[in-house]
Amino acid sequence: MAPGVRRIEIRQNGIVGTLFLPPGEHDFFTFPTKCKSCNGSCLATWGYASFSLAYIGHKDLPGPQNRINVGDPYFNSAFQLLQDHPQVYPDRIGIIGLSFGVYLTLRLASHSGIKPSCLICINGPAGSTIKLTDADGKTEQMENDQKYWTYDDQGNLEHLTCPLMYIVGEDDLSASSIENANLIEETLSAAGKSQLFTRLSYPGAGHLIEPPYTPNSRASLWSVKPQKRKPYHRALFYIEPCRILYLFSYQVKYETGYCNIEYVTTNESINDHTAAYFVVPAVVTLWGGHLAPHAAAQEDSWKKILEFMETNLRH
Repeated sequence: MAPGVRRIEIRQNGIVGTLFLPPGEHDFFTFPTKCKSCNGSCLATWGYASFSLAYIGHKDLPGPQNRINVGDPYFNSAFQLLQDHPQVYPDRIGIIGLSFGVYLTLRLASHSGIKPSCLICINGPAGSTIKLTDADGKTEQMENDQKYWTYDDQGNLEHLTCPLMYIVGEDDLSASSIENANLIEETLSAAGKSQLFTRLSYPGAGHLIEPPYTPNSRASLWSVKPQKRKPYHRALFYIEPCRILYLFSYQVKYETGYCNIEYVTTNESINDHTAAYFVVPAVVTLWGGHLAPHAAAQEDSWKKILEFMETNLRH
């Protein structure tokens, strides 16, 4: 976080998040984010008041933590909180969403009646990939053994009225980002709003396109505490034929997208059939991204994000 940036934890009227204010006492352009706090602090470094909003998996939100228990009124209240802030321009507020946050960003801009100045969407779905339980957008719990995602709600994309930048990692292994970008572009074009859509597409980049120099994780665990079991005999662990995934210090067996995981807790040769294993009910998710092109995509997209914000928030 840059010198002078102020970090303020928000717990107000049920809203949970972190507000970052740039140095100084003047009014700020605002960019509420549905992504990590580090992204918000980076935006504040460039002069944007930034609100990183929690919506799932946080101890101060209604439980259980494996589903979205807040709906449209929660996101509308967060937007209103920024509009009411004395150092924020109320008519120059944008929204950025990463992954499932893309759906929430599009929903907020097309369903709720609020009018953001611009949207930035990074590798996420145009519709909800989790079954909704009510009209406000609350969801069922995320299934650990889910192999295929389908849209439960595709929103009203044709109702968007502000510029939208969609960033695509062409090696995204988590979301069908190219297809989602195509869907959004086609919908806006059919509504006579093609001028609102901007696409950035990066070959070799994965799902988690974040600010420059953020380390990329091509795959990660989705959960769980290991349960030690009696050692047994086992040979190699494969993800795909002739490809072994090294995740931390473990070899992981991966089966058709989502699976149970078996950890080996020894540094012995992977051909040692007598190693002890831990069996874990868990899933691995693949994010994608090759190191060099992903790093280049983060640098280039960050510059263009700032240019997009400059055009749509400052002018």
